[in-house]
Amino acid sequence: MLRIIDLHNHPSMKPYNNDTYRDDVDLWDGMEADAENYYRLNGLIRGVITETARDSQAQMREWVKGDLSLCICALHPTERGWFVRSTEKKGRIRKWLLGLLLREDDIASLGAALTGFPIAKVRKVIKRVRCNQGIDYFTEPAFGEYSYLRLRQGTAGPWGFTYKIVNNYDEYQHVRAVGNQLAMIISVEGGHSLTTISKGSWFNTPYDRLPRDDKEVFKASLQSNIRHLKGTGPDAALNFEHTPFFVTLVHMYNNLLAGHAKSYSAGHGIVPGMDDLLYQAVGLDDGITDAGWLAINQLLDRSLGRRVLIDVKHLSMRARQEYYEFVADKRDAGDAIPVIASHAAVNGHETNDVNRKDTYRSDKSTYLSCWSINLSNEDIRAIHASDGIIGLVVHEGRTPGGKTKKNLKKLKKCIAKGGKQAFHAQEELAALYCQLILSNIFQIVLAVGNRSAWDIIALGSDYDGIMDLFNCYPKVGDFHQLIEDIGGFLKAPQFLKLYKNDKLTTFGPPQLKDMMYGLSPADIMQKIAHQNAEIFLSKYFTDEYLSA
Repeated sequence: MLRIIDLHNHPSMKPYNNDTYRDDVDLWDGMEADAENYYRLNGLIRGVITETARDSQAQMREWVKGDLSLCICALHPTERGWFVRSTEKKGRIRKWLLGLLLREDDIASLGAALTGFPIAKVRKVIKRVRCNQGIDYFTEPAFGEYSYLRLRQGTAGPWGFTYKIVNNYDEYQHVRAVGNQLAMIISVEGGHSLTTISKGSWFNTPYDRLPRDDKEVFKASLQSNIRHLKGTGPDAALNFEHTPFFVTLVHMYNNLLAGHAKSYSAGHGIVPGMDDLLYQAVGLDDGITDAGWLAINQLLDRSLGRRVLIDVKHLSMRARQEYYEFVADKRDAGDAIPVIASHAAVNGHETNDVNRKDTYRSDKSTYLSCWSINLSNEDIRAIHASDGIIGLVVHEGRTPGGKTKKNLKKLKKCIAKGGKQAFHAQEELAALYCQLILSNIFQIVLAVGNRSAWDIIALGSDYDGIMDLFNCYPKVGDFHQLIEDIGGFLKAPQFLKLYKNDKLTTFGPPQLKDMMYGLSPADIMQKIAHQNAEIFLSKYFTDEYLSA
């Protein structure tokens, strides 16, 4: 059985946030969804979030089941925006309907249903929001989640397995040799994790509009928190013993560091989308701020402690372009900095265009989602040029375009009805999921145009990251089925849809065979499952590279 490496998942997010509220949740077994909060919501609201996975997908029992020899565990203090109702004026009819169907008292139920957090905890957050209070994202939630993981090392789970957080590639190799031990690397999702938000007003204020004194307070706390992340901060009690390998600079909301890409589904007509429920507008599609450049330079600076790489997932197109130019300049000056896209999908666009907007209309008839949160061919080439890596996500809310989503929904309805057609619908559904993954894989190869494209493709599930998962691969332990399905296709390629020169094009078996560049299906399965990630770690997760 192939071993698996996952570049991005969240095994600790639900257990950590439930730790003082429930006794039946831990890292090994995860948790079942609390359906009570979901069913408190009106049916129309439930329809918006019905595909969002609420049971655990990345519990460590699944690591053992799926031979996940290494996972990069993303620490993620949940942003305040998850618990704040959207105030955008667009879609007035939808807003009026939502005003009737989603009362203020329902916001806590919505937040708890989406995140899997206890409703008591969600209500505390909402109370702080309504009192216009700020938050120190670093000290309690970020350092707290890290401490939760660090202190549970060595605690035996099913079949006597334990896990160990590793600081470099050599330590990972040593853990692998133990046999009943799992390796974990720490990352951080969202640069907000490094910030202290002193005033509640900052959440909805673009960085450029902050008063000068507020900017200085913000940057001072940012620098201190980065030093703590690197284990060299002024308060020894807050210093990390395991410096994260990389930081995803932004996530879903304004964090004063850089612009984020739109990620919430758009409403249309009277049908609400997630962007009608939650508010992403502040900072959307902006570039990197002065504070963001301060963070990037200090994270990469090896004189301040171990280098922390940057993950470009969730960055706006504008911010990604700025970072690629920065990395290229560093490369020309002799400093190789690989670009990481830890849990990404592709959109088929040939180039990035900062004027291209992410709308329901732009995506409703597409095969792959064309939104800018996904990687264009230009993004792929920039990552390849940096010797970077792309972790492919298995996210139904992110990968398929509107036309494909309709097909998926139709098949699921047929399966739910049962009867003679359900079996065939299940087979069609599995085939369509596999085709979506393969279209992402071959789009990367097409964008690069040579054999080395196969060296940058890995897995980055985003399991337990509040996502709409692919139904055929519902947990980390199902990655083996995904790899087997990929291998089955490669052994006997069928027709596959890819984007060439911005047009959806059907590629036949001979063309796909040519794009394999002589690699066997077994070679490619190994590369995607673990080999590319291990080679990447052997170059960049070393003391020689990360330290001064």
